[in-house]
Amino acid sequence: FDDFISSLLDRNQNSTDKDELNENIADNLLSEEKFE
Repeated sequence: FDDFISSLLDRNQNSTDKDELNENIADNLLSEEKFE
């Protein structure tokens, strides 16, 4: 799971749109919960 968070953070550093960032994080956390 730490690797998942790290990849999220790495990807997010490339984005300048904070709202889009937060949406992406929320979407990814939701999909992560589904697979756990």
